[in-house]
Amino acid sequence: MEALRSIIDLPNIDGLRRNMQGMALLDAVIMPEWEHRYFSFDGNWSKGEMMGSVRDGLGAECFIHFTKFGAVGKVLSGPSLPNVSDIPKRIPEGFSGFVDEPAFNVSEASFFFWRRYSDDYWSVYPDNLDEYDWLGTLKNGCLSYRLWAESYYERSFPARVVESVYSGLRVTEGDVVELNPAIRLGDLQDDICGILGG
Repeated sequence: MEALRSIIDLPNIDGLRRNMQGMALLDAVIMPEWEHRYFSFDGNWSKGEMMGSVRDGLGAECFIHFTKFGAVGKVLSGPSLPNVSDIPKRIPEGFSGFVDEPAFNVSEASFFFWRRYSDDYWSVYPDNLDEYDWLGTLKNGCLSYRLWAESYYERSFPARVVESVYSGLRVTEGDVVELNPAIRLGDLQDDICGILGG
């Protein structure tokens, strides 16, 4: 996973959400078994809320909670922060649903980041790290996903198909045949609806 040197280089809130949905759609096609996916997205997390996650199966993870207020996330990619009990004081009050949600396990994190719709840029804590693990992949999107997937799954994927699914947030039967001929589009309908929401 690529790191990001500066938190301000992340896409805006809606751009980041689309990036995560695109990666989750691609991963759903390539890896139908949910528990083995790196990238997941729940478009129906709660009323008016969505959640994206990245997990490597070895303990490292990223969760991002999208609400009408904005977006807030955490990454655990190494040692956890000391004094995590102080974190709620640093994250804006409107994100209390993230802080209080057991599924996000905010007691274990290497850093937190957030942005309200009223903000002009992302904030991060701590803000003195040399780089922010995993966020480079979420910023760079389609190309980063394809390069990662080809390395991880040890096979190539047609760039035009990856780009089409990623950018359009839609999957056709033809896309499925080229990405994973072992399944059919009908096998993925619940996953697709869950990722896109509604």
